[in-house]
Amino acid sequence: GASLQSLDAVADAQRLELERQHRPDIARDLHAGLDRLVPAGWRDRRMVLITGHRRENFGDGFRNICRAIAALAERFPDVAFVYPVHLNPNVQKPVRETLSDRANIVLCPPASYPEFVWLMDRSSVILTDFLLFILAMTGAVAAAVVALDLPEVGGLSGLFAHPNVQDKLD
Repeated sequence: GASLQSLDAVADAQRLELERQHRPDIARDLHAGLDRLVPAGWRDRRMVLITGHRRENFGDGFRNICRAIAALAERFPDVAFVYPVHLNPNVQKPVRETLSDRANIVLCPPASYPEFVWLMDRSSVILTDFLLFILAMTGAVAAAVVALDLPEVGGLSGLFAHPNVQDKLD
């Protein structure tokens, strides 16, 4: 049976999925699904997988990300850039406006978990906007720590004791 090899459940799940994909029946179904995502001839090219959908990037953030992807695609014409595009219109619009007519970029529907694991395994590079989310959350936590340390707030106990907060905790 399946066994965990690390303390990282995500890494183990991905490893188990890749092992499962070697079964002939699974591989056949997987490749049929991949046909709707990535042209068959692209599967042997060097690949960059792109994922981006964080709401923190809506608007100018996505336009800038797309311009950067377009510049990379132009600089590396032999590389296949594969972007399973999130269905949110705030993602679809800038992505399709900027990237849809590029010869080495395929914009495809969102991938299933097995398809996405296959794409990650095949990709030389994965570009994501998740790092920006981590940076934003780190900044928010740091700001909260600083705010809690202000004498006017009085730490976490002072915050919880404040009348404007206390009635929300009941």
